[in-house]
Amino acid sequence: MNKKQTISAARKAFDALYSLDDQRQRHYRSELFALAAAGERQHRKFVDNFAAHHPGAASVTDCARTMAVVRLAEYLTGARKMPVPADYLSTPPECLFAAALVAEYRGVIVDAWAGLDVAALTSADYCALVRPDGV
Repeated sequence: MNKKQTISAARKAFDALYSLDDQRQRHYRSELFALAAAGERQHRKFVDNFAAHHPGAASVTDCARTMAVVRLAEYLTGARKMPVPADYLSTPPECLFAAALVAEYRGVIVDAWAGLDVAALTSADYCALVRPDGV
């Protein structure tokens, strides 16, 4: 998928997860997005003036939403192994949260994503999201 298709698929998949915002009086979808957005903002601090070095990069919001969906898809399909306690210190919080959501709400996620190409979500490429258009 190209950047525009990836972002569109991620939005559709993320929107389909609305039922995760009504579990145990928690807004799990929103919490996952908040963790992913914080992680993306932190990641972009690795270089001064990220925007100048990555013209045409997808927004923080689009990258965070996409990577939140990708992590859920990876844990759901087994493309990424579930973290174990030894992984906790080196695994980003959004990954741990995504793994916990899949462990607890696998059925809800599977139902929400019925008809979506989960394999395509799993293979979404972060670098393609921040690469300049046309490269």
